Amino acid sequence: MSGDNSTLKASGECRNVIGIWGDRSCSELRALDHCHNCPVYTSLGRRVLDQVLELDYHNRDDDKDTEAVAPDQRLSLLVLRIGSDWLGFDTARIREIVVPTEPHPVPHRLKPGFRGLVTVRGHIHPCVDLGVLLGCDSAQTISASPRMVLISDDSGCFAFVADEVDNLYVVAKSHITAPPISIRDATPSYITGMVRLAERDTAILDEEFLLHALKDVCQ
Repeated sequence: MSGDNSTLKASGECRNVIGIWGDRSCSELRALDHCHNCPVYTSLGRRVLDQVLELDYHNRDDDKDTEAVAPDQRLSLLVLRIGSDWLGFDTARIREIVVPTEPHPVPHRLKPGFRGLVTVRGHIHPCVDLGVLLGCDSAQTISASPRMVLISDDSGCFAFVADEVDNLYVVAKSHITAPPISIRDATPSYITGMVRLAERDTAILDEEFLLHALKDVCQ
């Protein structure tokens, strides 16, 4: 890469301008075949991982008003399936849902559940196997329409693959029940309650604990 591109190289944006997602004029691209194999890409990925570990979690409350339920007594959820388990995510945490891409491994990142780095619209995000992290039942794993979900807070954005994405629901908090003892014992930090949606028992996740766990997995 020439000196004229030193600024792009320093910022990591070279991948979007002269790299595989740009005009492919980078002098190193032919030898490396793909930006995934470039030290600049690997270095940027490490900076992304380091950054999300240094910042604190901040609360958000972006739920929408509904006519049936008072604003402070409802919860907006994205419901999806991992393995045979149906999970509800606060929609305020969902950044994007896209077609899955294969993660690029990062050397020496060996914690269970960490799959590597993925690029979505030119931005690099750590990718985690949420089924491993949550201990989901993997009995039902075949899906014709898996989706990659990006979940975020003010500290960063994480990707994981869901076997199926169902729909958005607005739930009255009065309909949420405590998790069964078996679930509380299995994943005490991640599940705050259960709700019946579309004739299925759906576990509602505590995003604060989950996001802290995602940062730890990516360390």
